[in-house]
Amino acid sequence: MTTLTTARLVIRRARPDDLEALHAVLSDPRATTWWSTPPHGDRDQTRAWMADMLRPGPDREDFVVEHEGRVIGKAGFWRLPEIGYILHPDAWGQGLAGEALTAIIDHVFAEHPEHDRLTADVDPRNAASIRLLRRLGFVQRGEARNSMQVGGEWVDSLYFSLDRSAWSERLMIRRASRDDAPALHALIERAYRGEASRAGWTTEADLLDGQRTDREEIAEILADPMRRLLTAWRGGVLIGCVLIADRSGGVGYLGMLSVDPGLQGAGVGGRLVEAAEAALARDFGARRVRMQVIRQREALIAWYIRRGYRPTGETAPFPYGNARFGRPLRDDLAFVVLEKTLA
Repeated sequence: MTTLTTARLVIRRARPDDLEALHAVLSDPRATTWWSTPPHGDRDQTRAWMADMLRPGPDREDFVVEHEGRVIGKAGFWRLPEIGYILHPDAWGQGLAGEALTAIIDHVFAEHPEHDRLTADVDPRNAASIRLLRRLGFVQRGEARNSMQVGGEWVDSLYFSLDRSAWSERLMIRRASRDDAPALHALIERAYRGEASRAGWTTEADLLDGQRTDREEIAEILADPMRRLLTAWRGGVLIGCVLIADRSGGVGYLGMLSVDPGLQGAGVGGRLVEAAEAALARDFGARRVRMQVIRQREALIAWYIRRGYRPTGETAPFPYGNARFGRPLRDDLAFVVLEKTLA
């Protein structure tokens, strides 16, 4: 029996004893606002609905979603290729739907080579689901008026689809593991140091020589529960990363943003910063994010300012004499401190 796991979720086939948890979701009018049926009135209705979910079929890839040992909803394909999902409102706003759907879509494309396109039917008023589908790479293909009747009311539909080829080339952001360390080291050095870095606009080659980091430092970061490296991948290739850290008291730190020099200016860095801010708030409870940027890097400082960061007026000395940070090519390097309040 298929079970999928992610960083925070267990995604498994439904069982009869999921009745209470699923009824709590399907009877909640907030959860079913844009669902294909009105809120379930009693457990018998949910039991009948579950009977279909429990019935195996070659075109059925439907799962319940567990978070911290509790069933929070369902996601998957009641009948391929159309995707559907519903989570309890207590689980909203934490990125759990996207985490679940990413794992399920990976599974379906791997296990069902006969399907090269997945579809979704969304109420046009369901702005949150539309945003989620677009982040996953779904593209709107059409629309229809009065496409179905729900609780005596005619509702409209927007039709989305996701092609296998687009999914394989999507930008995937995930937490780094120890196995990623060699590729991370090579990427960071390529983004910051030497002639290769000059292909991008964030090079430090005119300011510093030597290394930007080393494998020992990367290993230390990956082993530290208060620090993480988020990585960006496309087509199975590492193309970006960013460091986040908990500084306690509701303050997080962001640094070491690295993007392959040949892909800078294509939006990868912005996506990594967004993911880093979300992870700092979600995992460390951060309300503010701070960073240090070499003051001579005016274009990079301006880039962060456009993303809501502001200079605090503080400065910090550059660690001259510490080879781990590189070999300075000038004697006036220093850091400026930037800060952003998270919404």
